[in-house]
Amino acid sequence: MRVSYASNTMTSAAKVNPKNLLLNVICLLALLVGASAQANAQNRYFYSVQSGNFNATTTWRFLSWPTDPGRDDVITFGSPGAPNAVDDYVRIGAGHTVTITNTPTTITELIVNDDTNGGTLQFDEGGNRTLTVSGNVTVNAGGTIQALGTNATSQTHNLIINNNGNLTN
Repeated sequence: MRVSYASNTMTSAAKVNPKNLLLNVICLLALLVGASAQANAQNRYFYSVQSGNFNATTTWRFLSWPTDPGRDDVITFGSPGAPNAVDDYVRIGAGHTVTITNTPTTITELIVNDDTNGGTLQFDEGGNRTLTVSGNVTVNAGGTIQALGTNATSQTHNLIINNNGNLTN
């Protein structure tokens, strides 16, 4: 008995079209670059863990996440840090008073009193201060924004809301 094999079947299956290979490599690289850009595009969500200065890392814990993970997850799994970038979402709550002692950079969103125990954002009396928010500012019931100062000193404090952001109280 004689068995014969079609040698051209194996040969044609092993052939690789250089144009298709190059196209596949380019597509793979584009996917990797896109995935990397998506990972870097995540927002940072900051939740107060105690009263303190706005720029102090001991005042906050944060997580980088595409959407708000919520206070419990940020407090449990987050890292210490201070809001200082446009992609930062800031939440003050749990009876905490956060004091602006210098002019921080622009943040994306601010919520004062993100839970039921009140919260306060205050501008100190050490000089002129500005907080710029590129989105919405929400002051929930029990929350306060205040400026410290005495009659002997004259300061200007600014809360600037850009990009068609809203102030909600």
